[in-house]
Amino acid sequence: MYRVNPIMVLKLIVPLFLMVLPSFVFAQGPRVINITATKDNKFKIAGEKEPVITAKPGEVLKLHIVSFKGPEFEKDGTAHSITIKEFKDKGWNIRLKEGTFDFTVVVPDAPGEYKSICDVKCGKGHDDMTLKLIVKS
Repeated sequence: MYRVNPIMVLKLIVPLFLMVLPSFVFAQGPRVINITATKDNKFKIAGEKEPVITAKPGEVLKLHIVSFKGPEFEKDGTAHSITIKEFKDKGWNIRLKEGTFDFTVVVPDAPGEYKSICDVKCGKGHDDMTLKLIVKS
């Protein structure tokens, strides 16, 4: 009768486990939303016709934002912002200078539709520079 050597089994299983572990750990990261704040004062979300983010309550999102300066901007170089007034104190007051940035935010727990505005006067079309966050279970 053949006997299984436990050390040999561990030598085979441990490396396999260590190769598979990162895919489990990193697969649980936040969902990435690609947003562009254009020089024409519009928000665009990759893969969407309209600037709408749909998410679950409490979901963690990574907003990958490319921001371009419009014809107007603030003295400190801030070109745009993504602001949801109801959740300003919870991370939804993102000020954008020109460039590429990543922000991690938590979706509010309350289901509903929330309008995000740009509260930086950025030029013609500024009043229409909005995006919508839809929170639903």
